[in-house]
Formats: sequence, C-alpha cells, structure tokens
Amino acid sequence: PIFIPQNKTRHEPYVGNLTAYGIQVVYDTYNDMGRANISGQALTILLRGNVRGVILSRVGVAAASLFPVTHALPGVPVIFDTVDLHGTRELREAKLADDAALITAAHQTKELELGVMRASTATLVVSSEEAKMLHADHPELPVFVVGNVHVPVEHPAGLTGRRSISFIGSFAPPPNADGLKWY
Repeated sequence: PIFIPQNKTRHEPYVGNLTAYGIQVVYDTYNDMGRANISGQALTILLRGNVRGVILSRVGVAAASLFPVTHALPGVPVIFDTVDLHGTRELREAKLADDAALITAAHQTKELELGVMRASTATLVVSSEEAKMLHADHPELPVFVVGNVHVPVEHPAGLTGRRSISFIGSFAPPPNADGLKWY
C-alpha cells in the first residue's frame, strides 16, 4: 500500500506508524501553487507497484488528483471517500447564515463532488442518510456506506459522571468547532 498525503510534511509518529505496517509514504504531492497534486515521482512509484485500486479522500484532494490518477492508471478502480458530503454541509451552514455568496459556493462544491462521483468507480459515504440523499437525486451512482468505527457504549456516564473530555482533531472544519460549542 502507498499513502500520498495532501501536504508534503513528514509528520511523526504517523509516517513511522504507517511504514511499520508496510505502507510506503510519498511526500512529493504539491504543485508549485500549493494545491494537492499527484506528481510525476508519485505516479512513477504507483506505476511500479501492482496497484489494484486507489482511494481519494475529500472532495478537494479527489478533484485535484482524479485526472492524474486515472490517466496514469487506466482501468484501475478509483474510490471516492467523501468523508462527508461537503456541499450538503456547506449549504446547510450557508442557509443558516442566510449568505447568498456562501450558498453559491456550496452549490459549486456540490457540483464538484458530483463530478468526482461520476468519474469514480464508486463513492463512499459515512451514513445511510447520505446514501439515501445521493440515491434520490442520482440513482446511477454506485454509493456505499462505510461508517466511522465506534465501539458502542451500553451505559455511558451521564454528564455528572464525566471528569474531562479530550478532542483530538482540527478546528478548521466548521462541524468540529460547532460540535464543541454545542457540547
């Protein structure tokens, strides 16, 4: 397996953990404009291997990488992992803000996502609700639900039974920041 990060920074312990599992990490993935891009070196490495499939995650990365990947690896299945339906999330946020410019941008994201979905072999979403939404308007798209893995807790502690909480992630995605404000 090969992992090509969106940025070219070598973050430890993550790279070490991946390589310990036999996953090759290719850092050379930015073009001179700073956008996600599969470089010639990365594609050469991919072509040397027996690539049976490629997973592209998040709409921005997938849109930038789809053509180079399909051009270099014709016939190899490309799976688009949405992570979430960005256009839908952005549209909800834009409507709450009653912001016409944000609504336009959200529709553009939605169209970009649909373009990537149409050009991919299959699309992964994290919930059956997202799959239903896509199938309602685009029944021709092969969409599969691969939810986030969570171990169910039969009897979670109530608020008074909790001493602390830890959030590991980024506040850049608006849903993360919103979730913590709500919590």
